[in-house]
Amino acid sequence: AVSQKTSAFTGLDTLGLGGAWALSPATTLDFGLYQSKDSAAHYKVATAAVGVQYKIVKDLTLYGQYASVQNKDSTPAAWNFAGPGSSYLTGSISQGQTASTVNVGLLYSFF
Repeated sequence: AVSQKTSAFTGLDTLGLGGAWALSPATTLDFGLYQSKDSAAHYKVATAAVGVQYKIVKDLTLYGQYASVQNKDSTPAAWNFAGPGSSYLTGSISQGQTASTVNVGLLYSFF
């Protein structure tokens, strides 16, 4: 559970549930479900994400993630995968709209 204060929202609360399951010492599946809303009930966004992590070597992990974000409100809402003010993405989704993203990358651990 997280509570945030931003220039656009006061009392933006996010409640989430997630987990991970190790398929093998090198491969892990993960998931998360999140619900965000503000205290004035003008913002309501649901996010579902699933991913896989593969340990290439001790400190280097390859990951992939798919996430779906649904605006359950009656006004446009910002979403996690595109920041406001981005020159190539608007950073918001229309009321009732669902947006998806696929992320792939490398994680390097120093410890």
